[in-house]
Amino acid sequence: MIKRKIQRIIISIFLIIVLLFSVSCDTFELYVRKALEGSNLYELSVYGEELGGDIKVVELRGFNVEDFRSDRVSFYVNRYQGAWKPYMQTIIDRAQIYLPYIKKVFAEKGVPEDLIYLPIIESSFNPQAVSHAGAAGLWQFMPMTGAIYKLKVNYWADDRFDPERSTKAAAEHLIRLDKNFKSWVVALMAYNAGGGRISRAIKKVKSNNYYDLLRAGELPKETAEYIPKYVAAVIIAKNPEKFGFKINKPKVVFPEGDVVYVDDAADLSIISKMINVDASDLKALNPHLSRGVTPPGMVKYPLRIPAGKEQLFYETFGKIPANERVTFRRHEVKMNETLSHLANFYNVPIKAIVEINKLKSKNLNIGQQVMIPIQGLDNAKQVDLAQYEEEQAKIREGRFVHFESLPPPDYEYKDIMYHVRQGDTLWIIARKFKVDISEIKAWNQLKNNTLSVGSEIFLRIPVKK
Repeated sequence: MIKRKIQRIIISIFLIIVLLFSVSCDTFELYVRKALEGSNLYELSVYGEELGGDIKVVELRGFNVEDFRSDRVSFYVNRYQGAWKPYMQTIIDRAQIYLPYIKKVFAEKGVPEDLIYLPIIESSFNPQAVSHAGAAGLWQFMPMTGAIYKLKVNYWADDRFDPERSTKAAAEHLIRLDKNFKSWVVALMAYNAGGGRISRAIKKVKSNNYYDLLRAGELPKETAEYIPKYVAAVIIAKNPEKFGFKINKPKVVFPEGDVVYVDDAADLSIISKMINVDASDLKALNPHLSRGVTPPGMVKYPLRIPAGKEQLFYETFGKIPANERVTFRRHEVKMNETLSHLANFYNVPIKAIVEINKLKSKNLNIGQQVMIPIQGLDNAKQVDLAQYEEEQAKIREGRFVHFESLPPPDYEYKDIMYHVRQGDTLWIIARKFKVDISEIKAWNQLKNNTLSVGSEIFLRIPVKK
């Protein structure tokens, strides 16, 4: 029932867009039709529509950049050798860390070798690159697209930054696009513009041929430039020295090296000093640790370190007494909390909080995420206990007793405590969690519709209706 409602809402949004922007029904026909048939509209926009019988299909089973040389490719080759040369040299240096692994994965999965260089134009081979739109990692996955491939994201780690998980996901993504469009070069265009956008172009041109699409002018300008720019980058990357670039041997190659195990949160910069390696090398082997810290509360968390450093790790960092270890916790700023409050609660200097979070101001915003360095693993456990007891004390308050005494709703649910943020209203919260405004008011004994930013309310979220 919920799924059908969501589909109807999405279809309505698409139809409104059609009306507002006077786009022909033909453009959105395939989306509306597929939605009514039960297809996932999001995946349809990512992967596009399978080619119909009226499309001139030219199957391109391989991909070799030499087949796509053009004047525009020569233009970009000159750019990479000229004004962009320092930038391109940096990319080539970074690429040496990850290319051997990418080449291995693509060979195993049957993806053409010339596609291993895609991170050149996607992320400049920076595994922690984040675009303005929120795409991240070597392969620039958006959060939702990454979720299709089970790339998880949380405060401490981001699988889109992980060269191992994201490379396997990118290979599967390209394979699926190629399966839809019967052409690796068109798959590349869909990787850039989205399958839905390329599907609509193919439908208008009645051909999946790259040159037909280019001549018809149905591609976004960025996508039309994407292929020549990519071909030029690959031509150089396959033979850098011929074009005046150096091949500098990296100090580490992903994922080569040793694996050690860390309990609780540990700072990579501290570990790097103890095992006498550059912090940048340690982060290059563990780019998925977006905070430069292993996740807290973990036992024997695997950490990659440069080869030959395992024994030194256990002789240095591994022997730090638990009471001297610095660990970390995340804190979400609540109403009226200041740096002084946090320093007192966690028993750490204000300066330490400012430095670790690179705060430019001592003012904190409600909902802001702050990383707290704590001296001693036992102290961290005491903090965890104090936070738990603080939550239990709130539950013992009258309105929480009232909430627990209410008869359960007639649907499967779970109880949560919701932190009211700037811009929240009862209507927004009710829509977000699919509950009624009257229920929220009854659960929390609210006499009117006013909510205070920073306050907390109880909600019973439906799991299944």
